[in-house]
Amino acid sequence: MAIISNGTTIASGGSVQGSGANLTNLPSSAPTTAQVASATAGITSGVVGSYALMRHPTTDGSYGNNSTIAGSSIQYSAGGGYSSGNASGTWRIHGRKQGTTPNGNQATVMMRIS
Repeated sequence: MAIISNGTTIASGGSVQGSGANLTNLPSSAPTTAQVASATAGITSGVVGSYALMRHPTTDGSYGNNSTIAGSSIQYSAGGGYSSGNASGTWRIHGRKQGTTPNGNQATVMMRIS
């Protein structure tokens, strides 16, 4: 492989590398639906990449879509807003956490991001 800029060969031979990764080892095609489904099915509750219905147990403040929140301040929730057990890591809100009562308004879907 050659790297050419404005008609001048900058480098030739070898492989292109970026950020320590050898770019010649990229997959030849996108993963199949079956491969993605199988990998997704292996995600367990509470791990990075998992989704859960979560509740912020206080009524003060609202959080909008794509806000992030510490797991230590949220709890796994039931559909009616009742909750227990704090989470770990950092979570992204996918929806909206309403800052008022009743409890059901405080539960929304979140994804663990770290």
